[in-house]
This record gives sequence, C-alpha cells and structure tokens, in this order.
Amino acid sequence: MSTQDLSTPDMSTPDMAKPDLLKPKATVTIADVLAAMESRYPIASAELWDTVGLVTGTPDSIVHKVLFAVDPHDRVVSEARDVGAQLVIAHHPLILNSEITPSQSKRKGEIVGQLLANKIGLFTAHTNADVAWPGVSDALAKTLGVVIENKTSIDPITSLGRIGNLPSTLTLGEFANQVLASLPETQRGIHVAGGLDKPIMRVAICGGSGGSLLDLVAQSDADVFVTSDLKYHVAQEFVDSTGKCLIDISHWAGEWTWLDQAAELLKLDLGGTLETHVSSLVTDPWSLSLN
Repeated sequence: MSTQDLSTPDMSTPDMAKPDLLKPKATVTIADVLAAMESRYPIASAELWDTVGLVTGTPDSIVHKVLFAVDPHDRVVSEARDVGAQLVIAHHPLILNSEITPSQSKRKGEIVGQLLANKIGLFTAHTNADVAWPGVSDALAKTLGVVIENKTSIDPITSLGRIGNLPSTLTLGEFANQVLASLPETQRGIHVAGGLDKPIMRVAICGGSGGSLLDLVAQSDADVFVTSDLKYHVAQEFVDSTGKCLIDISHWAGEWTWLDQAAELLKLDLGGTLETHVSSLVTDPWSLSLN
C-alpha cells in the first residue's frame, strides 16, 4: 500500500487558515471538534439525502485522539479502540438512507453498539466534504500530481469536482500508471478507457462516484476524467462521443486521500492540541480481482 503523504495540504494557502479557531486548549471536547469540522465542511452544504454529522458521542466528552477513516466499519471501531481514539471521523455515513435507523439494520446497529460500549464517538462528513475547498477532490488531485488553480470546479454551481493541469504532458498510459502508483493498493485497481498514446494535460477529477458529472466534463477542456463507479454503457458512450478518456479508480482509494488532509486541517484549527490517526485499513468491498 502506498501511504506517501501526498495529500497533506499546503498550509500557506489562504483557505487553510481559520484564525478564530487557532486557540490552543488544554482539553478538547467533541463540541470543539464539531465546531472545527463545521467551519470546514458545513452540514448545510451536504446534499439533502445525505446523513452527516454526529452519530454517537456527547458534545462535552473529552477527546485526546481522533481516528480518520473512509468507512464507519466495525473493523474501524476496533482500530479506534486499539489506538485509543475517543472519536472516529468517517467520510461515509453509517446509513445513507435517512429513512432507515440503526435499529432496523442489524449490521449498523451492531456498529452503534460497539461505539457505545467503547465510549467512542462517530462523526461523518460526506457530500459536505466533497464540495468543500479544500475537499475530497482537492486531496485526490494533489495525490495524483494534478495542480488545481483558481478553484476550478467541474460543476461551478455546486463546487463538485475539480479541473487542473499536469506539470507536463503525459500519455494516457503514463498517467494511468502514475495514478495507480499514487493510490493505496486495492483489489479493485483502476480501469482505463481511451487510446493509451493520447496526450494528457488537462485533468478532471471527482473523488467518489462522479458519473453525474460526465455531461459537464464532456463540455470542458479536460482530456481525461478520473473518478469512480462508472457504468459500462455510459462510459462507452462518453469515450466514443467525446474522444476524451476515463480512468475509473477504487471508490475507497480515491476518498482515502482526503483523510490526511482533513486530519491536518483539524489539528491546525484546534491549535495543534489534538492527536490524529489516519486508518490504513482497506474497507473497499472487493476482496479479489481475477484476470
């Protein structure tokens, strides 16, 4: 697994500084963490269908260490216990469908039970982290060596996705290998669509499932779109009709790159008084790839 700190933010960027939060405290509570996260990833900016925010834990609970993870998986709860974390910050919600409660889902109910039994809080930041600046796609772009300038989004209305440049032109094959080498290893790997000799300079990126942005990417000046969970016929039609290329990466791996960035920003916003740990557990659901 590649765990190079390629997604660590540039602290000189104006957007990184939150002077009102840079007040070192002797103790940090969940309420302090929530305030810092809200300043970066406002819950109001999440999609209406999304279920983000505090799941378990009380605001006045003291936090010494936070574990960042992509998924609120039971193995992540065990890791939080083992590393001594009092709070887990996960990108994916525990339950995506707001009409289903943990009591209606045995698996999710067991995870809540484990969190409560170990007195570990859970907070999630999902689509509100996707559209934030800097957010999930910015971390992924930095990891892949793509430079984003002027906050260029694929969708300027929602601020979803990013478009940037490579430092120098690569072929699609060369860039695909760079993508593979930059991301943590998964059985899912990456899929590439388009001529491998096609020159690539302008790159569109969306961490997570970016299929909804294909029409906007088609209208953009991007040479290739890097995202996850693309469907067969949709991908085929996109490549055939636009002449642009696609790189479909592991959903988990692409969003894992955000964890380092979010952890560093949280420590910055709380004056460096909080210890953070980034989970390296691969919770990607695909356990084997056969060719």
